Amino acid sequence: MNTRSTARTAAAALAGLMAAGAFAAPAAAQDPLPRNDFTGDGVQDLVAVRKSDGALVLYSDLASDDFGTAAVVFSSGWNQMDVVMAGDLTGDGHSDLLARDNKSGTLYTYPGDGNGGFGTRASHGTGWGAVELFTTADFDGDGAVDILTTRKHDNRLYVNFGRGDGSFSIPTAQTGDYSRVDALIGAGDLDLDGEDDFMVRRTPQSAGNQGYRVHFSDIGVSTPLGSDFYLWPEEDRHFSQVTFLGDLDGDEDTELVAVDSRSGELYRMSMSRFGANVDDVATVQDSGWGAMRLPEAETDRTYDFEQNGTSDLFAYTPDGGLYLYPRGYDGAFDPRIFMGSFWDANLVESAGDLTGDGLPDFLVRETDGELHISEGDADTVGTATKDLLIGTGWNAMSAVVSGGDFNTDGKNDLLAREASTGRLWLYPGTGTGELGARVVVGTGWNAMSLITVAGDLDHDGAADVIARRNSDNCLYFYGGKTTGGLKNGVNIGCGWNVMNTIASVGDYNADGHVDWAARRASDGALYLYRGNGAGGFSSYSAIGSGWNGLEIA
Repeated sequence: MNTRSTARTAAAALAGLMAAGAFAAPAAAQDPLPRNDFTGDGVQDLVAVRKSDGALVLYSDLASDDFGTAAVVFSSGWNQMDVVMAGDLTGDGHSDLLARDNKSGTLYTYPGDGNGGFGTRASHGTGWGAVELFTTADFDGDGAVDILTTRKHDNRLYVNFGRGDGSFSIPTAQTGDYSRVDALIGAGDLDLDGEDDFMVRRTPQSAGNQGYRVHFSDIGVSTPLGSDFYLWPEEDRHFSQVTFLGDLDGDEDTELVAVDSRSGELYRMSMSRFGANVDDVATVQDSGWGAMRLPEAETDRTYDFEQNGTSDLFAYTPDGGLYLYPRGYDGAFDPRIFMGSFWDANLVESAGDLTGDGLPDFLVRETDGELHISEGDADTVGTATKDLLIGTGWNAMSAVVSGGDFNTDGKNDLLAREASTGRLWLYPGTGTGELGARVVVGTGWNAMSLITVAGDLDHDGAADVIARRNSDNCLYFYGGKTTGGLKNGVNIGCGWNVMNTIASVGDYNADGHVDWAARRASDGALYLYRGNGAGGFSSYSAIGSGWNGLEIA
């Protein structure tokens, strides 16, 4: 970070915070160096992963109005990596990266050399696929960078304390409920007390604004600041990604960047030392950042309808009643919850977030061919309604599925099979509930059944499809292309004529890989197929019975 203006200003700020009861210890000296300077020029940098080709891109001119013009490619092959700018993990004075390989579940340190390159990466072991979110901060104020994590199907925060040499302790659980946290963001030392702070984003419970909360660190204890606040004063403004950049202009405020989930705009903002006052909002780039991954761990809650950290199921009855089957942390289904009625529907499908509000939605097709979006609401029971009309004439489609990003622009898309021709059409999502101009991504799809958007099964950054071929009753994996469309199908198992439904469930067993469920026609038994991270499955087992008579959405 840049040198603070005067010690008197910092002391006055801390005196105000201490008077308010926020801190009980005097300020420690601040490190004037930028935390994430990868090129050694004394200026804070930003890295991001480009989804279309997996390039790790460096942005080194963050003080300019449009720092995208200064972008250079570090290296390629980062499609399957979650990356965090970590500061100096190894104690050699250079900024490093922390990155998780989502296919293997291995966490690595990439040690920076101070000249825009990295040395040989060091592994922190496997098993990190069960971690949902991670970031870095000097949580206990000892001068060594620590790793903060949340875990899937868990509600706690964990800290792996750094030793200053690139190694870390075993995780230690902290107090507090983090089940509704879907972003964990290292913030640096916001309050100038010598210890790092962090920020969380809480999952929205309705279509309103996203709530953020700063946690000030005070000798190893995470102290949340009051209630939630918003990064944007307008109602219903949502950001898919947020990253802190440090004090870029030396005014003792901390800058951050945020990506608008609908427009793909990149905004730069300033946050005060008090942690809940965001101002000086400026547009850095007006589009395209949905196609980039900022340095933070991404979480997929496409099938977490309650937004509490577990995958749920929806099903509707022959009379159109829609029911939520919520799952607890123990993996069992809780009693089903009535969500509403679609008595005139001939199709209901879970769709992911089509409206850009951070909540998973549904597609509802009426018998007259009108296709609607039913917007998700994680907090309200019995109010599922047809909120937005997509269009008419959709009875011409014999399959309509959604729930994934096929063109890597950061928005969920829709696939539909045309009954008369067998063509498979991609309708790109806009993040607003509307669809862009459709393109053909496959032919001959009348030969397929049980077409399902399963998520990113092979960890290459694009959504994938699984479908059963009617001629041989085998299941095929169709990998998504990061530039749009589908690859050729790969056989991943036969004998699927005994199944009459396949449903997407996300990472159901919390191992870091996307799974799916299938229902056996003979008795209604529901089976979980555990994804192996490479497009297939590693094992399967029964997770329920009596599911015949229900249509799984």
